[in-house]
Amino acid sequence: VYDFFCSNNPLAAIPPLPRNLNSFSCDSTLITQLPALPPFLQNFYCRYNPQVVCLPYMTNSHLLNFRIDMSGITCVPNRFTATNYDWNPATMPICSPNSPCAPSYSHIITGNVHAYTANSCAADSLAPGHPMSNIKVLLKQNGQIVQQNYSNDLGQFAFATDSLQGYIVEIDTVMLPFQVTCPASASYSTYRPLTDTVADGLNFGLLCPGPDYGIRPIPGARFKPGDTTVVSVLAGNPLKLWYGADCGAGTAGAVMTSLSGPIHYAGPATGALTPVSVSGDTLLYNISDLDSLMPGDLYILVYTDTTALIGTPVCIAGHVTPAMPDAYPADDSYTECSAVVSAFDPNYKEAYPAMLSADPEWLTYTVHFQNTGNDTADRVVVKDTLSVDLDISSFQYLGASHKASVQLSGNVCTFTFAGIELPASTINNEASQGWLQYKIRTNAGLAQTALVRNTAYIYFDYNPAVATNTTTNSFITGIHQPSLNGNVHLYPNPNNGSFILETKGGKSSEYAVYDVVGRLMLKGHQESMTETIHMPDAADGIYTIVIRTGDSRETIRFVLSR
Repeated sequence: VYDFFCSNNPLAAIPPLPRNLNSFSCDSTLITQLPALPPFLQNFYCRYNPQVVCLPYMTNSHLLNFRIDMSGITCVPNRFTATNYDWNPATMPICSPNSPCAPSYSHIITGNVHAYTANSCAADSLAPGHPMSNIKVLLKQNGQIVQQNYSNDLGQFAFATDSLQGYIVEIDTVMLPFQVTCPASASYSTYRPLTDTVADGLNFGLLCPGPDYGIRPIPGARFKPGDTTVVSVLAGNPLKLWYGADCGAGTAGAVMTSLSGPIHYAGPATGALTPVSVSGDTLLYNISDLDSLMPGDLYILVYTDTTALIGTPVCIAGHVTPAMPDAYPADDSYTECSAVVSAFDPNYKEAYPAMLSADPEWLTYTVHFQNTGNDTADRVVVKDTLSVDLDISSFQYLGASHKASVQLSGNVCTFTFAGIELPASTINNEASQGWLQYKIRTNAGLAQTALVRNTAYIYFDYNPAVATNTTTNSFITGIHQPSLNGNVHLYPNPNNGSFILETKGGKSSEYAVYDVVGRLMLKGHQESMTETIHMPDAADGIYTIVIRTGDSRETIRFVLSR
Protein backbone atom coordinates (compact mmCIF):
# COMPACT_ATOMS: atom_id res chain seq x y z
CA VAL A 1 0.00 0.00 0.00
CA TYR A 2 1.43 3.36 -1.04
CA ASP A 3 -1.48 5.76 -0.46
CA PHE A 4 -4.47 5.45 1.89
CA PHE A 5 -7.53 7.66 1.35
CA CYS A 6 -10.62 7.46 3.53
CA SER A 7 -11.98 10.98 3.20
CA ASN A 8 -15.65 11.99 3.05
CA ASN A 9 -17.17 8.88 4.66
CA PRO A 10 -18.67 7.92 8.06
CA LEU A 11 -15.64 5.85 9.10
CA ALA A 12 -15.28 5.96 12.91
CA ALA A 13 -11.97 4.13 13.40
CA ILE A 14 -8.82 3.49 11.37
CA PRO A 15 -6.81 0.24 11.63
CA PRO A 16 -3.00 0.21 11.99
CA LEU A 17 -1.33 1.75 8.95
CA PRO A 18 1.31 -0.05 6.85
CA ARG A 19 4.91 0.99 7.40
CA ASN A 20 5.56 1.94 3.77
CA LEU A 21 2.65 4.37 3.47
CA ASN A 22 3.45 7.58 1.59
CA SER A 23 0.16 9.51 1.82
CA PHE A 24 -2.67 9.42 4.36
CA SER A 25 -5.92 11.37 3.94
CA CYS A 26 -8.84 11.26 6.40
CA ASP A 27 -10.69 14.52 5.69
CA SER A 28 -14.32 14.77 6.85
CA THR A 29 -14.79 11.50 8.75
CA LEU A 30 -16.18 10.48 12.16
CA ILE A 31 -12.87 9.36 13.66
CA THR A 32 -11.86 10.60 17.10
CA GLN A 33 -8.32 9.20 17.27
CA LEU A 34 -5.49 8.84 14.79
CA PRO A 35 -3.40 5.65 14.54
CA ALA A 36 0.41 5.64 14.73
CA LEU A 37 1.78 7.27 11.60
CA PRO A 38 4.41 5.40 9.52
CA PRO A 39 8.03 6.65 9.54
CA PHE A 40 8.23 7.64 5.87
CA LEU A 41 4.91 9.43 5.54
CA GLN A 42 5.17 12.44 3.23
CA ASN A 43 1.59 13.70 2.89
CA PHE A 44 -0.85 14.05 5.81
CA TYR A 45 -4.40 15.39 5.42
CA CYS A 46 -6.84 15.48 8.36
CA ARG A 47 -9.09 18.47 7.68
CA TYR A 48 -12.66 19.01 8.86
CA ASN A 49 -12.36 16.62 11.81
CA PRO A 50 -13.09 18.76 14.91
CA GLN A 51 -13.28 15.62 17.08
CA VAL A 52 -9.61 14.77 16.37
CA VAL A 53 -7.60 16.73 18.96
CA CYS A 54 -4.27 14.86 19.17
CA LEU A 55 -1.50 13.93 16.79
CA PRO A 56 0.49 10.74 17.37
CA TYR A 57 4.24 11.02 17.75
CA MET A 58 5.64 12.21 14.41
CA THR A 59 8.48 9.84 13.41
CA ASN A 60 9.12 11.68 10.13
CA SER A 61 10.85 14.98 10.91
CA HIS A 62 9.84 16.58 7.60
CA LEU A 63 6.62 16.19 5.59
CA LEU A 64 5.83 17.52 2.15
CA ASN A 65 2.20 18.35 3.01
CA PHE A 66 0.63 18.87 6.44
CA ARG A 67 -3.05 19.91 6.35
CA ILE A 68 -5.18 19.94 9.52
CA ASP A 69 -7.47 22.92 8.98
CA MET A 70 -10.76 22.74 10.92
CA SER A 71 -9.57 19.84 13.09
CA GLY A 72 -9.32 19.95 16.87
CA ILE A 73 -5.51 19.71 16.83
CA THR A 74 -3.87 22.64 18.64
CA CYS A 75 -0.46 21.27 19.61
CA VAL A 76 2.20 18.83 18.38
CA PRO A 77 3.83 15.98 20.36
CA ASN A 78 7.31 16.72 18.97
CA ARG A 79 9.07 19.08 16.58
CA PHE A 80 8.81 18.46 12.82
CA THR A 81 8.50 20.60 9.70
CA ALA A 82 6.55 20.57 6.44
CA THR A 83 7.04 22.13 3.02
CA ASN A 84 3.36 22.95 2.55
CA TYR A 85 0.96 23.49 5.43
CA ASP A 86 -2.18 25.31 6.54
CA TRP A 87 -0.81 25.59 10.09
CA ASN A 88 2.97 25.61 10.44
CA PRO A 89 3.91 22.63 12.65
CA ALA A 90 7.27 24.23 13.40
CA THR A 91 5.54 27.08 15.26
CA MET A 92 2.70 25.13 16.87
CA PRO A 93 3.11 24.71 20.63
CA ILE A 94 4.40 21.44 22.05
CA CYS A 95 1.63 19.54 23.86
CA SER A 96 1.88 19.88 27.64
CA PRO A 97 0.65 17.52 30.36
CA ASN A 98 -2.33 19.87 30.73
CA SER A 99 -3.41 19.47 27.11
CA PRO A 100 -6.20 17.04 26.20
CA CYS A 101 -3.65 14.75 24.49
CA ALA A 102 -2.66 11.60 26.33
CA PRO A 103 1.11 11.19 26.77
CA SER A 104 1.30 8.15 24.52
CA TYR A 105 4.53 9.25 22.87
CA SER A 106 8.17 9.40 23.96
CA HIS A 107 9.32 12.13 26.31
CA ILE A 108 10.58 15.05 24.29
CA ILE A 109 13.31 17.57 25.07
CA THR A 110 13.25 20.41 22.57
CA GLY A 111 14.33 24.01 22.02
CA ASN A 112 16.10 26.29 19.59
CA VAL A 113 19.43 27.98 18.94
CA HIS A 114 19.43 31.61 17.84
CA ALA A 115 21.62 34.69 17.58
CA TYR A 116 21.65 36.62 20.84
CA THR A 117 20.50 40.18 20.24
CA ALA A 118 19.06 41.41 23.56
CA ASN A 119 20.58 43.04 26.64
CA SER A 120 19.52 40.25 28.97
CA CYS A 121 18.52 36.61 28.77
CA ALA A 122 15.01 37.52 29.88
CA ALA A 123 14.62 39.95 26.99
CA ASP A 124 16.30 37.53 24.60
CA SER A 125 13.79 34.78 25.37
CA LEU A 126 10.94 37.16 24.44
CA ALA A 127 12.55 38.37 21.19
CA PRO A 128 15.20 35.87 20.03
CA GLY A 129 17.42 36.71 17.09
CA HIS A 130 17.93 34.89 13.79
CA PRO A 131 17.79 31.08 14.05
CA MET A 132 21.17 29.35 13.84
CA SER A 133 21.65 26.05 12.02
CA ASN A 134 24.29 23.29 12.19
CA ILE A 135 24.95 23.88 15.90
CA LYS A 136 25.69 20.65 17.78
CA VAL A 137 23.52 20.23 20.86
CA LEU A 138 24.46 17.60 23.46
CA LEU A 139 22.17 15.55 25.70
CA LYS A 140 24.05 14.23 28.73
CA GLN A 141 23.14 11.90 31.54
CA ASN A 142 25.44 11.10 34.48
CA GLY A 143 28.18 13.10 32.77
CA GLN A 144 28.06 10.99 29.58
CA ILE A 145 26.86 12.10 26.14
CA VAL A 146 23.86 9.94 25.22
CA GLN A 147 22.56 11.86 22.18
CA GLN A 148 23.74 14.59 19.81
CA ASN A 149 21.57 16.64 17.47
CA TYR A 150 22.37 19.41 14.97
CA SER A 151 19.95 22.33 14.82
CA ASN A 152 17.96 22.65 11.58
CA ASP A 153 17.38 25.70 9.39
CA LEU A 154 14.81 26.99 11.89
CA GLY A 155 17.34 26.63 14.72
CA GLN A 156 15.35 23.77 16.25
CA PHE A 157 16.65 20.64 17.97
CA ALA A 158 14.85 17.76 19.67
CA PHE A 159 15.65 14.60 21.65
CA ALA A 160 13.33 11.65 22.29
CA THR A 161 14.03 10.10 25.71
CA ASP A 162 12.64 7.53 28.13
CA SER A 163 11.91 10.20 30.73
CA LEU A 164 12.80 13.77 31.67
CA GLN A 165 14.79 12.74 34.71
CA GLY A 166 18.41 13.75 35.13
CA TYR A 167 19.37 15.10 31.70
CA ILE A 168 21.66 18.03 30.93
CA VAL A 169 21.31 19.90 27.62
CA GLU A 170 24.19 22.06 26.40
CA ILE A 171 25.89 23.39 23.27
CA ASP A 172 29.13 21.77 22.14
CA THR A 173 31.40 24.81 21.95
CA VAL A 174 34.49 22.92 20.74
CA MET A 175 35.59 24.46 17.42
CA LEU A 176 32.60 26.82 17.57
CA PRO A 177 33.29 30.53 17.01
CA PHE A 178 30.48 31.71 19.31
CA GLN A 179 29.83 32.32 22.98
CA VAL A 180 26.81 30.80 24.72
CA THR A 181 25.26 33.86 26.34
CA CYS A 182 21.85 32.47 27.29
CA PRO A 183 21.15 30.76 29.54
CA ALA A 184 23.70 32.28 31.90
CA SER A 185 24.73 28.78 33.06
CA ALA A 186 25.19 27.73 29.38
CA SER A 187 23.13 24.57 30.03
CA TYR A 188 19.71 23.31 31.12
CA SER A 189 18.75 20.59 33.60
CA THR A 190 15.62 18.55 32.91
CA TYR A 191 14.74 17.20 36.33
CA ARG A 192 10.97 17.13 35.80
CA PRO A 193 8.10 15.31 37.53
CA LEU A 194 7.42 11.85 36.16
CA THR A 195 4.06 13.11 34.93
CA ASP A 196 5.72 15.56 32.54
CA THR A 197 6.27 14.37 28.98
CA VAL A 198 7.78 17.46 27.37
CA ALA A 199 10.63 19.76 28.25
CA ASP A 200 10.13 22.62 25.78
CA GLY A 201 11.67 26.07 25.46
CA LEU A 202 15.27 25.08 26.15
CA ASN A 203 16.52 27.93 24.00
CA PHE A 204 20.12 29.00 23.57
CA GLY A 205 21.33 32.47 22.59
CA LEU A 206 24.75 32.57 20.89
CA LEU A 207 26.86 35.69 20.46
CA CYS A 208 29.65 36.51 18.03
CA PRO A 209 32.86 37.24 19.95
CA GLY A 210 33.60 40.04 17.46
CA PRO A 211 34.21 40.45 13.72
CA ASP A 212 35.16 37.08 12.29
CA TYR A 213 36.09 35.75 8.87
CA GLY A 214 36.96 32.23 7.85
CA ILE A 215 37.43 29.75 5.07
CA ARG A 216 36.07 26.24 4.58
CA PRO A 217 35.84 23.81 1.67
CA ILE A 218 32.67 22.21 0.40
CA PRO A 219 33.64 18.52 0.35
CA GLY A 220 32.53 15.98 -2.22
CA ALA A 221 35.00 16.50 -5.11
CA ARG A 222 36.34 13.30 -6.67
CA PHE A 223 39.81 13.20 -8.20
CA LYS A 224 40.02 10.68 -11.05
CA PRO A 225 43.09 10.45 -13.36
CA GLY A 226 42.55 12.49 -16.50
CA ASP A 227 39.40 14.23 -15.19
CA THR A 228 38.77 17.89 -14.37
CA THR A 229 36.59 18.50 -11.32
CA VAL A 230 35.20 21.54 -9.53
CA VAL A 231 36.68 22.25 -6.09
CA SER A 232 34.32 24.39 -4.04
CA VAL A 233 35.70 26.84 -1.49
CA LEU A 234 33.74 29.20 0.79
CA ALA A 235 35.60 32.15 2.27
CA GLY A 236 34.86 35.49 3.85
CA ASN A 237 31.78 35.12 6.03
CA PRO A 238 31.12 31.34 5.90
CA LEU A 239 29.66 31.53 9.41
CA LYS A 240 26.63 33.27 7.93
CA LEU A 241 26.27 30.63 5.22
CA TRP A 242 26.82 27.63 7.49
CA TYR A 243 25.44 28.74 10.85
CA GLY A 244 23.14 31.59 9.91
CA ALA A 245 25.02 34.08 12.11
CA ASP A 246 26.53 37.26 10.67
CA CYS A 247 29.82 38.16 12.37
CA GLY A 248 31.17 40.25 9.51
CA ALA A 249 32.24 43.89 9.58
CA GLY A 250 32.63 44.79 5.89
CA THR A 251 36.42 44.58 5.77
CA ALA A 252 38.85 43.82 2.96
CA GLY A 253 41.21 40.87 2.92
CA ALA A 254 43.21 38.31 0.96
CA VAL A 255 42.34 34.68 0.26
CA MET A 256 44.92 32.05 -0.67
CA THR A 257 44.25 28.55 -2.02
CA SER A 258 46.95 25.97 -2.78
CA LEU A 259 46.94 22.45 -4.24
CA SER A 260 49.27 19.53 -3.50
CA GLY A 261 49.55 16.03 -4.89
CA PRO A 262 49.07 14.93 -8.53
CA ILE A 263 46.53 17.69 -9.20
CA HIS A 264 46.85 21.10 -10.88
CA TYR A 265 44.91 24.36 -11.17
CA ALA A 266 43.05 24.47 -14.50
CA GLY A 267 41.28 27.83 -14.18
CA PRO A 268 38.30 29.45 -12.43
CA ALA A 269 34.99 27.61 -12.47
CA THR A 270 32.12 29.09 -14.48
CA GLY A 271 31.11 32.44 -12.96
CA ALA A 272 33.94 32.41 -10.39
CA LEU A 273 36.48 35.15 -9.69
CA THR A 274 39.88 35.07 -11.38
CA PRO A 275 42.88 35.06 -8.99
CA VAL A 276 45.06 38.17 -9.04
CA SER A 277 48.09 35.88 -9.15
CA VAL A 278 48.83 32.21 -9.79
CA SER A 279 52.19 30.81 -8.69
CA GLY A 280 52.33 27.13 -9.64
CA ASP A 281 49.29 25.71 -7.88
CA THR A 282 48.96 28.55 -5.35
CA LEU A 283 46.22 31.11 -6.01
CA LEU A 284 45.80 34.57 -4.48
CA TYR A 285 42.66 36.73 -4.40
CA ASN A 286 42.42 40.31 -3.13
CA ILE A 287 38.87 41.00 -1.92
CA SER A 288 37.68 44.55 -1.21
CA ASP A 289 34.81 43.33 0.99
CA LEU A 290 35.01 39.81 2.44
CA ASP A 291 31.29 39.94 3.33
CA SER A 292 30.46 40.20 -0.37
CA LEU A 293 31.84 36.73 -1.20
CA MET A 294 29.12 34.27 -2.18
CA PRO A 295 29.08 30.53 -2.98
CA GLY A 296 30.66 30.05 -6.38
CA ASP A 297 32.98 33.08 -6.23
CA LEU A 298 36.09 31.03 -5.31
CA TYR A 299 35.26 27.73 -7.04
CA ILE A 300 38.12 26.41 -9.18
CA LEU A 301 38.72 23.73 -11.80
CA VAL A 302 41.29 21.09 -10.83
CA TYR A 303 42.90 18.58 -13.20
CA THR A 304 44.17 15.20 -11.98
CA ASP A 305 47.28 13.80 -13.71
CA THR A 306 46.77 10.73 -15.91
CA THR A 307 49.74 9.13 -14.14
CA ALA A 308 48.28 9.60 -10.64
CA LEU A 309 48.23 6.35 -8.65
CA ILE A 310 44.90 5.30 -7.19
CA GLY A 311 44.90 6.11 -3.48
CA THR A 312 47.53 8.87 -3.72
CA PRO A 313 46.67 11.71 -1.30
CA VAL A 314 45.64 15.09 -2.73
CA CYS A 315 45.12 18.14 -0.55
CA ILE A 316 43.46 21.54 -0.91
CA ALA A 317 44.63 24.20 1.57
CA GLY A 318 43.31 27.70 2.12
CA HIS A 319 43.84 30.77 4.26
CA VAL A 320 42.00 34.07 4.67
CA THR A 321 43.74 37.21 5.95
CA PRO A 322 41.29 39.97 6.93
CA ALA A 323 42.58 43.54 7.01
CA MET A 324 41.28 44.01 10.56
CA PRO A 325 41.87 41.86 13.68
CA ASP A 326 39.96 38.57 13.61
CA ALA A 327 38.05 37.53 16.73
CA TYR A 328 38.36 33.79 16.04
CA PRO A 329 41.52 33.00 13.99
CA ALA A 330 41.02 29.23 14.37
CA ASP A 331 38.77 29.21 11.27
CA ASP A 332 41.13 31.31 9.13
CA SER A 333 42.85 28.23 7.64
CA TYR A 334 41.91 24.75 6.50
CA THR A 335 43.38 21.72 4.76
CA GLU A 336 41.08 19.20 3.08
CA CYS A 337 42.62 15.92 1.87
CA SER A 338 41.25 12.93 0.00
CA ALA A 339 42.58 10.25 -2.36
CA VAL A 340 42.77 9.70 -6.10
CA VAL A 341 39.95 7.36 -7.16
CA SER A 342 39.19 5.13 -10.12
CA ALA A 343 36.02 3.27 -11.12
CA PHE A 344 33.85 2.83 -8.03
CA ASP A 345 30.57 1.52 -6.71
CA PRO A 346 28.24 4.58 -6.62
CA ASN A 347 27.31 3.81 -2.99
CA TYR A 348 30.56 3.75 -1.08
CA LYS A 349 32.37 5.11 1.93
CA GLU A 350 35.89 6.48 2.16
CA ALA A 351 38.07 7.38 5.11
CA TYR A 352 41.04 9.74 5.16
CA PRO A 353 43.81 9.18 6.04
CA ALA A 354 43.87 5.44 5.32
CA MET A 355 46.87 4.91 7.60
CA LEU A 356 46.92 6.40 11.10
CA SER A 357 50.09 8.12 12.25
CA ALA A 358 49.01 9.89 15.45
CA ASP A 359 47.31 8.94 18.70
CA PRO A 360 44.56 10.13 18.69
CA GLU A 361 44.02 11.17 15.06
CA TRP A 362 41.20 12.82 13.13
CA LEU A 363 39.50 10.65 10.51
CA THR A 364 37.37 12.22 7.79
CA TYR A 365 34.59 9.98 6.48
CA THR A 366 32.69 10.63 3.25
CA VAL A 367 29.66 8.58 2.21
CA HIS A 368 28.66 8.76 -1.46
CA PHE A 369 25.27 7.55 -2.67
CA GLN A 370 23.42 7.40 -5.97
CA ASN A 371 19.86 6.54 -6.94
CA THR A 372 20.32 3.75 -9.49
CA GLY A 373 16.63 2.78 -9.41
CA ASN A 374 14.01 3.57 -12.01
CA ASP A 375 12.18 6.42 -10.25
CA THR A 376 12.84 9.48 -8.09
CA ALA A 377 13.80 8.81 -4.47
CA ASP A 378 11.75 11.05 -2.20
CA ARG A 379 13.77 10.32 0.92
CA VAL A 380 17.25 8.98 1.65
CA VAL A 381 18.43 7.86 5.08
CA VAL A 382 22.04 6.96 5.88
CA LYS A 383 22.71 5.04 9.09
CA ASP A 384 26.28 4.74 10.32
CA THR A 385 27.20 2.75 13.42
CA LEU A 386 30.50 4.26 14.50
CA SER A 387 33.39 2.05 15.60
CA VAL A 388 33.99 1.60 19.32
CA ASP A 389 37.54 2.81 18.58
CA LEU A 390 36.21 6.31 17.80
CA ASP A 391 35.59 9.14 20.27
CA ILE A 392 31.88 9.82 19.79
CA SER A 393 32.08 13.16 21.62
CA SER A 394 34.46 14.54 18.97
CA PHE A 395 32.00 14.03 16.07
CA GLN A 396 31.86 17.05 13.72
CA TYR A 397 29.35 17.25 10.87
CA LEU A 398 31.09 18.87 7.87
CA GLY A 399 28.40 19.03 5.24
CA ALA A 400 26.32 17.23 2.62
CA SER A 401 25.13 17.61 -0.95
CA HIS A 402 21.54 18.23 0.25
CA LYS A 403 19.97 19.48 3.47
CA ALA A 404 20.21 16.77 6.11
CA SER A 405 18.90 16.18 9.61
CA VAL A 406 21.78 14.82 11.72
CA GLN A 407 21.10 12.83 14.89
CA LEU A 408 23.45 10.73 17.04
CA SER A 409 22.09 8.31 19.61
CA GLY A 410 24.95 6.57 21.37
CA ASN A 411 27.30 5.56 18.56
CA VAL A 412 24.59 5.33 15.88
CA CYS A 413 24.56 8.33 13.54
CA THR A 414 21.51 8.91 11.31
CA PHE A 415 21.51 11.35 8.39
CA THR A 416 17.99 11.96 7.06
CA PHE A 417 17.46 13.63 3.68
CA ALA A 418 13.71 14.26 3.77
CA GLY A 419 12.17 15.50 0.53
CA ILE A 420 15.48 15.09 -1.32
CA GLU A 421 13.75 14.23 -4.61
CA LEU A 422 16.84 12.43 -5.98
CA PRO A 423 16.22 11.54 -9.64
CA ALA A 424 17.13 8.16 -11.09
CA SER A 425 20.59 7.90 -12.68
CA THR A 426 19.00 6.97 -16.03
CA ILE A 427 17.23 10.34 -16.07
CA ASN A 428 19.96 12.63 -14.71
CA ASN A 429 23.20 10.91 -13.74
CA GLU A 430 24.82 13.93 -12.10
CA ALA A 431 21.74 14.98 -10.11
CA SER A 432 21.17 11.38 -8.97
CA GLN A 433 24.26 11.53 -6.75
CA GLY A 434 24.70 12.79 -3.20
CA TRP A 435 27.20 12.70 -0.37
CA LEU A 436 27.74 13.54 3.28
CA GLN A 437 30.89 14.12 5.28
CA TYR A 438 31.94 14.22 8.92
CA LYS A 439 35.11 13.90 10.94
CA ILE A 440 35.82 12.19 14.22
CA ARG A 441 38.88 11.34 16.33
CA THR A 442 40.14 7.91 17.26
CA ASN A 443 40.22 7.02 20.94
CA ALA A 444 43.53 7.71 22.63
CA GLY A 445 45.69 4.73 23.53
CA LEU A 446 44.60 2.36 20.76
CA ALA A 447 46.82 -0.66 20.25
CA GLN A 448 49.19 -0.28 17.31
CA THR A 449 47.60 -3.37 15.78
CA ALA A 450 44.08 -1.92 16.01
CA LEU A 451 41.93 -1.82 12.88
CA VAL A 452 39.26 0.89 12.86
CA ARG A 453 36.38 -0.30 10.67
CA ASN A 454 33.18 1.42 9.60
CA THR A 455 30.27 0.59 7.29
CA ALA A 456 27.32 2.77 6.33
CA TYR A 457 23.83 1.63 5.28
CA ILE A 458 21.82 3.66 2.78
CA TYR A 459 18.02 3.51 2.55
CA PHE A 460 16.29 4.83 -0.58
CA ASP A 461 12.61 5.36 0.28
CA TYR A 462 11.23 1.99 1.44
CA ASN A 463 13.84 -0.25 -0.17
CA PRO A 464 16.18 -2.56 1.77
CA ALA A 465 19.44 -1.07 2.96
CA VAL A 466 22.36 -0.74 0.55
CA ALA A 467 25.58 -1.48 2.45
CA THR A 468 28.71 0.45 1.54
CA ASN A 469 32.17 -1.04 1.62
CA THR A 470 33.80 -1.35 5.04
CA THR A 471 36.60 1.16 5.53
CA THR A 472 39.66 -0.06 7.43
CA ASN A 473 42.22 2.21 9.08
CA SER A 474 45.38 0.97 10.77
CA PHE A 475 48.43 2.48 12.45
CA ILE A 476 50.91 1.03 9.98
CA THR A 477 52.95 3.70 8.17
CA GLY A 478 55.77 3.46 5.67
CA ILE A 479 55.30 1.59 2.40
CA HIS A 480 58.58 -0.34 2.27
CA GLN A 481 58.60 -1.63 5.83
CA PRO A 482 57.96 -5.20 7.02
CA SER A 483 55.26 -5.86 9.60
CA LEU A 484 55.55 -4.38 13.08
CA ASN A 485 57.47 -7.27 14.66
CA GLY A 486 59.32 -8.28 11.50
CA ASN A 487 57.71 -11.71 11.28
CA VAL A 488 56.05 -11.00 7.93
CA HIS A 489 57.63 -9.56 4.77
CA LEU A 490 56.09 -8.57 1.44
CA TYR A 491 58.21 -8.04 -1.69
CA PRO A 492 58.72 -6.53 -4.15
CA ASN A 493 57.11 -3.31 -2.97
CA PRO A 494 55.99 -1.54 -5.19
CA ASN A 495 54.93 -4.43 -7.44
CA ASN A 496 52.96 -5.02 -10.65
CA GLY A 497 50.18 -7.08 -9.09
CA SER A 498 52.26 -10.13 -8.20
CA PHE A 499 54.20 -10.29 -4.95
CA ILE A 500 55.61 -12.72 -2.40
CA LEU A 501 54.28 -12.96 1.14
CA GLU A 502 56.86 -14.45 3.50
CA THR A 503 55.98 -15.55 7.03
CA LYS A 504 58.86 -16.14 9.42
CA GLY A 505 58.74 -19.64 10.92
CA GLY A 506 56.48 -20.95 8.17
CA LYS A 507 53.32 -20.76 10.26
CA SER A 508 49.94 -21.16 8.57
CA SER A 509 48.30 -17.75 8.09
CA GLU A 510 45.13 -16.19 6.71
CA TYR A 511 45.42 -12.96 4.73
CA ALA A 512 43.08 -10.31 3.32
CA VAL A 513 43.86 -7.40 0.96
CA TYR A 514 41.95 -4.08 1.17
CA ASP A 515 42.02 -1.05 -1.12
CA VAL A 516 42.49 2.55 0.05
CA VAL A 517 38.82 3.00 1.00
CA GLY A 518 38.66 -0.31 2.87
CA ARG A 519 37.01 -2.59 0.28
CA LEU A 520 37.99 -6.26 0.50
CA MET A 521 39.86 -7.14 -2.72
CA LEU A 522 41.24 -10.61 -2.00
CA LYS A 523 41.50 -13.16 0.78
CA GLY A 524 43.26 -16.48 1.10
CA HIS A 525 45.17 -19.00 3.21
CA GLN A 526 48.96 -19.28 3.33
CA GLU A 527 50.24 -22.78 4.01
CA SER A 528 53.98 -22.42 3.31
CA MET A 529 56.66 -19.99 4.45
CA THR A 530 56.52 -18.10 1.15
CA GLU A 531 53.56 -17.70 -1.15
CA THR A 532 53.15 -15.78 -4.39
CA ILE A 533 49.95 -13.74 -4.55
CA HIS A 534 48.48 -12.48 -7.82
CA MET A 535 46.04 -9.56 -8.28
CA PRO A 536 45.69 -9.39 -12.09
CA ASP A 537 42.50 -7.33 -12.15
CA ALA A 538 43.34 -4.80 -9.44
CA ALA A 539 43.86 -1.16 -10.40
CA ASP A 540 47.07 0.71 -9.64
CA GLY A 541 47.08 2.18 -6.16
CA ILE A 542 47.89 1.70 -2.50
CA TYR A 543 46.67 -1.46 -0.74
CA THR A 544 46.81 -2.94 2.74
CA ILE A 545 47.26 -6.64 3.47
CA VAL A 546 46.22 -7.97 6.89
CA ILE A 547 47.84 -11.24 7.99
CA ARG A 548 46.39 -13.30 10.85
CA THR A 549 48.50 -16.06 12.38
CA GLY A 550 46.83 -17.72 15.33
CA ASP A 551 45.87 -14.92 17.73
CA SER A 552 48.27 -12.36 16.23
CA ARG A 553 47.47 -9.89 13.46
CA GLU A 554 49.92 -7.91 11.33
CA THR A 555 49.48 -5.36 8.57
CA ILE A 556 51.62 -4.21 5.64
CA ARG A 557 50.94 -1.44 3.15
CA PHE A 558 52.07 -1.85 -0.48
CA VAL A 559 51.83 -0.12 -3.85
CA LEU A 560 50.58 -1.75 -7.05
CA SER A 561 51.97 0.00 -10.13
CA ARG A 562 52.20 -1.49 -13.58
